[in-house]
Amino acid sequence: MNCDVCKVREAEVFHPHTGRRLCKECFINDVRERVRQEAERQGLFKARKVLLAVSGGKDSYVLADALAEVLKGVKLIAYNITEGISGYNREEHVAKLEGFLRERGIELLKGSSSPKWATRSTRWFRPPKRRASTSPHARSAGASGGS
Repeated sequence: MNCDVCKVREAEVFHPHTGRRLCKECFINDVRERVRQEAERQGLFKARKVLLAVSGGKDSYVLADALAEVLKGVKLIAYNITEGISGYNREEHVAKLEGFLRERGIELLKGSSSPKWATRSTRWFRPPKRRASTSPHARSAGASGGS
């Protein structure tokens, strides 16, 4: 099935919010156009510099690529924080991100969290320990209410 936009190339992506089938090139152009519209709405074309927070995930790559294409003449600076969470945002991922950004003329600033914070932050992802109920019904049934 051909692309609904160019009508020439084979469609590779279905766009659920528009109902269109797009080839790779038209899909990329569509994303860039939507980023351009939002950049205009946010007044980014008037800026001298724009700071991007980048995690190194796929959304960061797409946004950086689209903004580099759309905001020619505006200095883009990306900022990445290595949290120190095991298996996440490792040095090799940041090196790959840095190369990608450099190819697009985007400077990367890198920061890291303290080891103490990183240790604490991994606890945020664990479910909290359940405490014994201290409701009147539980107490009448003999619950002590301590953990």
